[in-house]
Amino acid sequence: MIAVIADDLTGAAEMAGIGHRFGLTTILTRGNDIAPDAGLWVACTDSRSLPEAEARLRTRTIAENVLAAKPNWLFQKTDSVLRGHVLMELRMLMEMTGSKQAILSPANPSLGRTIRNGNYFVNDIPVHEAGFAADPEFPVTSADVLSMLRAKPEEMNGIAIAEAGNIYDVIQLAQRINAGTLPAGGSDFFKALLAKQHQERLQQEQEWGSPLLLISGTRYPERRKEWKQWNVEVSELRLNADDTQLLLKAEKMIIAFEEGNTTRTAAALRKYMAAKVAMLVAALSQPELMIEGGATAAAILDELNETKLQPIQELAQGVVRLRGRNACFTLKPGSYAWPQTVKARLL
Repeated sequence: MIAVIADDLTGAAEMAGIGHRFGLTTILTRGNDIAPDAGLWVACTDSRSLPEAEARLRTRTIAENVLAAKPNWLFQKTDSVLRGHVLMELRMLMEMTGSKQAILSPANPSLGRTIRNGNYFVNDIPVHEAGFAADPEFPVTSADVLSMLRAKPEEMNGIAIAEAGNIYDVIQLAQRINAGTLPAGGSDFFKALLAKQHQERLQQEQEWGSPLLLISGTRYPERRKEWKQWNVEVSELRLNADDTQLLLKAEKMIIAFEEGNTTRTAAALRKYMAAKVAMLVAALSQPELMIEGGATAAAILDELNETKLQPIQELAQGVVRLRGRNACFTLKPGSYAWPQTVKARLL
């Protein structure tokens, strides 16, 4: 069994999608649920946005469950631009596994995210100039990788940050990893490690359920412009409004908060949306939910008590369809675009 510990839900889904692509029996778990019999167990800690002390406790608890299953090897999935408690969690996993060395390769050259001469670039633009400085929790203010990690050189004992200007650099790095080294980082690195022992398989088209609901927690105006091009009804949730019957009538719909709604915090809005979506799921038979944004997805899955998911289709890198108890969920990071296969279903 191969194990991955991921600090957020969309990152965990991305790893599960890659495992599915390589033909592994893959299970994604959240919280204290376990999957010791899986070929690939992706354990999501949802720790990225937690205070450090709480993140430490949750990561340790879940890592103990994973390590008790004695995986053949372990991978730590981090944010590709190093948001979250990356070093703290990496040091903890090194201690728990007895690893003296770790290789951190967060770059994803396949998505234009590279590291050269100790600096991080997104499509050749320094990362802090590529929109990530506006992150509300972990603003990226420098392209220097150590600065992004909020670390000093002397704090990196045993941890090496890999340079990667292209995908071939990542593949060569994967070839050099030995059993005593803990690998960590992004999806390109994990994919290169899997490719050493497994082959990609052709994915089969899966039947989709109905209704098809795209649920968005984003406030980006560019996303709303894109929706208009799809010619799909957009239902803008109004706080405390009884619009459930309206939502139940649609076969295809985009659900979002009305523009300009700033009367509650982002966390409170996500909780309200999650409660509304849970009411819909309870009234429907196996709906298709497409959710953009890791925090929004986590809030909805929490409300639905979905703790174990199985990937059934990787629609694009980082855009993964998973089956839960109550519905099928397609998850996508907020910064990724929806692939054409999804847009085609909404047109």
